[in-house]
Amino acid sequence: MDAVQRYADTSTLAAQYDSMRGWADHVASLAGDAHLRHSGFRFGDWLDPTAPAGRPEAAATPGELVATAYFARSAEVPVRSEFRREYVTATGRMTSGAPTAYALALCFDLLESDEQRAHAGTRLSQLVRADGHKIATGFVGTALICDALTRSGHTDTAHRLLLQQERAPVLAPPRHHGCDHHLGALGARAPGRHRQPERDDLIHLLRARRRR
Repeated sequence: MDAVQRYADTSTLAAQYDSMRGWADHVASLAGDAHLRHSGFRFGDWLDPTAPAGRPEAAATPGELVATAYFARSAEVPVRSEFRREYVTATGRMTSGAPTAYALALCFDLLESDEQRAHAGTRLSQLVRADGHKIATGFVGTALICDALTRSGHTDTAHRLLLQQERAPVLAPPRHHGCDHHLGALGARAPGRHRQPERDDLIHLLRARRRR
């Protein structure tokens, strides 16, 4: 979808439409009548820097929230209303206080009113500032958070986060490998941290895919 929205390139969408529809149907079968992804394995906000060592899926944002948000983005109504009922308060506060939860709700248009969107944007900006404008999200949130901040009017916060060069407690600086925050995080551990084979192996896979 990003290729379509940003570059008006529909070729990949056309080529993958059948497989995308098949995947959406499969997710719908998992979600059931409640339209919530509360079962089955989910990667979630993979490699959230707050996740415990050896458990990269154990992010601050619940995996079921992430999975349901993506299902809502694909299926539209009625999943959006079920998402709000399950994960959003009347004021726009998320049941999960993690930045990724707010980024998903803002970027996927899962909030119902302007007041909810304004509240969520303000809360997301507060969370980013509280973390010293350092990355505090996994793969899902990192791809969305600057867009979410910009859409909700917090461009200064997004700019400071984007240009941040200091490390979060468990991450290497983004400039360390000449690539994004999480590739740096995978390839270089903070002082005192033991080697994490699953992360070190994944960095090589991701680098190989980027070179194709």
